[in-house]
Amino acid sequence: MMTILPKIPNKGGTPPWFPRATSLARESGYLQPVCGGVHNLTKPLKPQTLGTSMIPYSVIKTVKAEALQNRKAKRYSAKDIPDEIIYDCAEAAGVSLGQMMGKGREQRVVEARWMCYRILYPMGFSLSVIGARFNRDHGTVLHGLKTIQQRLDTNDRLMRPIVKAIKMKGYKI
Repeated sequence: MMTILPKIPNKGGTPPWFPRATSLARESGYLQPVCGGVHNLTKPLKPQTLGTSMIPYSVIKTVKAEALQNRKAKRYSAKDIPDEIIYDCAEAAGVSLGQMMGKGREQRVVEARWMCYRILYPMGFSLSVIGARFNRDHGTVLHGLKTIQQRLDTNDRLMRPIVKAIKMKGYKI
C-alpha cells in the first residue's frame, strides 16, 4: 500500500531531494495522475504539486538517506586544507605566511587570501571550513570569492602578476 505524502507548504524553493525522488518514483511506476489531471511525465513536477503527488514515503526516505550519505562522505575540516596551497599563494603574492593568516588588511595580503579562497572553494571545501583555516568568518570568504571573481572578469592589471605566478605553480583559477 502506498503512503501519500502530507501537504508540504512551498516556502519558495524545491526541497533538495525532490528531483531525485520524482525520478525514482517514475522509474518505480509509483507516480500517478492526481486530481483527475495527468502530469506530463517528460517535465519535472512543480514543487507545488508535491503535496498531492503519489510518491511513496519509502522512496522519499531512500533518496534522503542517499543524500545524507553523500553529504557525510564529503565533510572536511580546516585541518584538511593543504598547507602547500597557502604557501604557494603567499609566495606568488610576495607576502609571508604570518601575514596570510594574520589580521592584516593590506591590499596585496588580502588579494593573496582571496586567491587561496578561489583555489580552495572549487576543491570542495565549504566557506566555513576555509574561513576557519584563515581565522575568518564564512561571510568574509564569500565576499572575497565575489570580489576576486569581479577582478578576474575585468582583467585587473594589479592581479595579473599574482594570477600568472599561481598558474605557473599549476593551480587552475
